[in-house]
Amino acid sequence: MPNARLEQTSRFGVFHAPNESELEQIIDADTFFKSLDTLSYDTARVASINERKVKNQTKVGPLTYGEAPYGSLSKMIQRIQDRIQNDAEPIPINGTFVDLGSGAGRPVFAAAISYPFETCIGIEIMESLHNIGMSTLEEYHTKLNKEPNLMVQSSINCSNNDYNDSDSNSDDDDDEVLITPHRPTSDIQLYCASIYDVDAVPYNWRTNADLILLNSTCFTKDMIHELELLTYSFIKDSTYFITFSECLNSDLFELLATDRFEMSWGEADVYYHRKRRA
Repeated sequence: MPNARLEQTSRFGVFHAPNESELEQIIDADTFFKSLDTLSYDTARVASINERKVKNQTKVGPLTYGEAPYGSLSKMIQRIQDRIQNDAEPIPINGTFVDLGSGAGRPVFAAAISYPFETCIGIEIMESLHNIGMSTLEEYHTKLNKEPNLMVQSSINCSNNDYNDSDSNSDDDDDEVLITPHRPTSDIQLYCASIYDVDAVPYNWRTNADLILLNSTCFTKDMIHELELLTYSFIKDSTYFITFSECLNSDLFELLATDRFEMSWGEADVYYHRKRRA
């Protein structure tokens, strides 16, 4: 529940004191995320294992299931805002989030709830995981339709232990950041397709993306390079590209910062990139 006093933050502006009717409509973003019953990690993991068995792809590889928990993803988004607080190009309000290899959609829904994106896109090749995501999308919209005035507020604890880059501001990182209450993103689009087959996805995610997430932990360097070539000429100069475990080609993308966050399989390095300007 938000505090009823005015607060100032260099990251998100002024928080205005809500009136009593507004207080009844604002809930914690993490609480809302956890209320999605169909968004079960264990269910998705089992579905992934079973489909990989059918496809005879049980070895660790790009189809191996793993995810960034809600808390880690929300900190990644805040991390970008911290990194560029003196930059003219933050992640825009009403921007577009794209998850390449979105699994059952947990990071997509986490982004839709934790930050006021206009559109959140998930692309996943495994049908069983895509179907779980579609079931969650139905549940998600049912909840939003039942609560037309529902607002969520993210509370992100940005501790120094989560930030490894020397540029981070030690005075700010220990603060708990409250993001201005917002309506969860209603435009969520999930596609069952290969992330390399751009023609299979009707939404032009390459030109519209403001933040791209790629869980590249089990990707080969060739797979990552193919994706670099697929995106570089199309994405905006301001687009942020987050990868796990492997960073992008330094000739094409500038590495802005690194972190290490807890994931479903353990800790992983997180790399923040932006397109290297010509």
